[in-house]
Parts: sequence; structure tokens; C-alpha cells
Amino acid sequence: MLNCPDSASIVWDPVQDASSYIVHKLGDRYMDSVSVTANTAFTFHGLSAIHDDWFAVTAIGPQGILAERSLATQRPSNSWLVWCNTTWRWKNSSRPVQRPRLPIR
Repeated sequence: MLNCPDSASIVWDPVQDASSYIVHKLGDRYMDSVSVTANTAFTFHGLSAIHDDWFAVTAIGPQGILAERSLATQRPSNSWLVWCNTTWRWKNSSRPVQRPRLPIR
């Protein structure tokens, strides 16, 4: 796993019955959908060491039902960038809720 100036990986616990996950990164004002993955890990590329990055995950359950998005987690500060191989993880608190499907940007 990575936590380098230009990239970072996140890892989360699997959500029961989730078929895939939407990975989010904080944009100018809102959490932007970056990708969809069936894995419980994702690597963001093209980051800037001088920018505060926040990440979150949404589980996609049966029939496309979206869970609540996890709480956003801040990328470790520059002090964690030593050796570019720090792994970090958080507890995913997603719980399936029925709501309309959201577009993925």
C-alpha cells in the first residue's frame, strides 16, 4: 500500500452483501465519485503533497441499492510520507439504506 506525495491507497472492511464499492475523493466542495471497484482497496493517483485529501467509500448492494457513504477520512499528513509505503485503514460504517441510485461522475 502507498502513501506517497502523488498517490495513496485506502483499505476498508467488506460490507456484507456488497457487490462493489464507489470510491470518493473530496473535490472543490463535494465528495466526487472517482471509481467503482469490487475490491476492498483502491489507489488514488495524481495527488498533490501540498493538498489535503479526504476519501470515502459507498457500498453497492443487491439490485444496485447504495449504502450510506462512509465518513470521510483524511489522508495522513506529510509526516506519514516517509518511505512511501505507509498503510492506513479505517472502519467502514456503511449500512445499506434504500434510496435512489446516484449517478457516478
